[in-house]
Amino acid sequence: RDKRIIFFALFAIINCHLSIAQIGSWKNYMAYQDITEIEKGGNMLFVLASNSLYTYNTNDQSIQTYDKTNGMSDSGIDHIGWNNSAKKLAIIYSNYNIDLMDANGEIVNISDYYSKTMTVDKTIFSIDMNSHYAYLSTGFGIIKINMRDAEISDTYNLGFKVNYSYIEGNYIYDL
Repeated sequence: RDKRIIFFALFAIINCHLSIAQIGSWKNYMAYQDITEIEKGGNMLFVLASNSLYTYNTNDQSIQTYDKTNGMSDSGIDHIGWNNSAKKLAIIYSNYNIDLMDANGEIVNISDYYSKTMTVDKTIFSIDMNSHYAYLSTGFGIIKINMRDAEISDTYNLGFKVNYSYIEGNYIYDL
């Protein structure tokens, strides 16, 4: 009888301990039904859906979702763009924060644009890739990001809204 009481007490303590360990754990359930952008990087498809990001691996058909609980710096993604030279994905958030993610899911944040106080329109309308650079078309001009070094290389304050830009030869064209 004493063995039963000891066994029951140990069982109760272990169960209590396991249930306490679950307090504070979070799981995100993001919506992914409204696909707005898809970028191909190697065997991965990076999908922007309902302002959230997931990847689809074409080799094994696996899906991986991304959010603040597993490395992203923010939420509410506006644009994504894959850079073939740097092998990284640019992630542009609605609050102007910028993440760069490699094919392994490693994320580096570039918060300079997000934290910069400006009187001009900071809205980012599109991304164009050329070499290892990303060109962000904004409400005031173009921002050039070095995707390899994870830094803003240059800013072209044109004084007008740029909806889309692209590089041809040594020239930057905007629309």
